[in-house]
Amino acid sequence: MDNKKFKKFNQKGFGITELLVSVMIFSLVLLSISAFSNITLVNLGTENQMSSAARELRTAMNLLSSELRMGASVSPYLPGNTPATVNC
Repeated sequence: MDNKKFKKFNQKGFGITELLVSVMIFSLVLLSISAFSNITLVNLGTENQMSSAARELRTAMNLLSSELRMGASVSPYLPGNTPATVNC
């Protein structure tokens, strides 16, 4: 047999095992980043809803307080009526 045929070559590069391990590590890193991003987006949506509700509540309170201020100078009785003569 020819010994040149079985000569061991000094190959450079990565083997299949190294590639599989690196792909698995890369997949785990991407999975953890995507999970963190998903949690962050869910929390952002919740915060936006709470902010919107607080803004609507503030607007309603401002409207109610302005209505109450304007109504404080108005008498609930028609001219000539007293509390004793009004039927509710």
